[in-house]
Amino acid sequence: MSLCVDKESGPALFEEETALSHYLNDLLLCQEPSPILEQEVVQVDANAPFDCMFFQLAEFTLAVKMTQISGVEMLDADVRNPSLDLQVCERNIYGTLCRIIDLTKVLLPAERLESAVHLRNRRFRQIILVDNNRIGFVCDEVLGASKVVPATVRWRSEVGKRPWMAGMIPDQKAVLLDLAGLQGILQKEEVQR
Repeated sequence: MSLCVDKESGPALFEEETALSHYLNDLLLCQEPSPILEQEVVQVDANAPFDCMFFQLAEFTLAVKMTQISGVEMLDADVRNPSLDLQVCERNIYGTLCRIIDLTKVLLPAERLESAVHLRNRRFRQIILVDNNRIGFVCDEVLGASKVVPATVRWRSEVGKRPWMAGMIPDQKAVLLDLAGLQGILQKEEVQR
């Protein structure tokens, strides 16, 4: 049973199907403009500075736009990746199954990856959560956040070999990650399993 408020007779209890029907009819017949439709459209200035979170993974400094980050979490368990797989494990984070990802495999060329013995036994300390906590990037250290001016970024001109890279931030010697490109890599990896 659900409580439904009828405009003429006041609150009443109805079966769920009836309550849903009343609710949808009220929405369709509503003469008042929706507050969502009246909201002012905000234009995004492509030249406006944006905030990035910088983090260290192996010898790389990586950056993610702050608007794409869901959070940063400490890893309480001993999380390692001796086989240097892309997906390390899955964890339940705030009620969402999160794929914990090690980007080392994406960043390093295959020949360097094979000889990177020192990277196989490191213990990850933190994860950068993105995509509403569905993906977490392991990192050695969170370096902090700062504003980035778009004119200073060397933007990738075409996707090519590095779909995971949106551009380079020369001031911080950092790679700005392209989350859409990374999602594509993760989907391909999942299909290959």
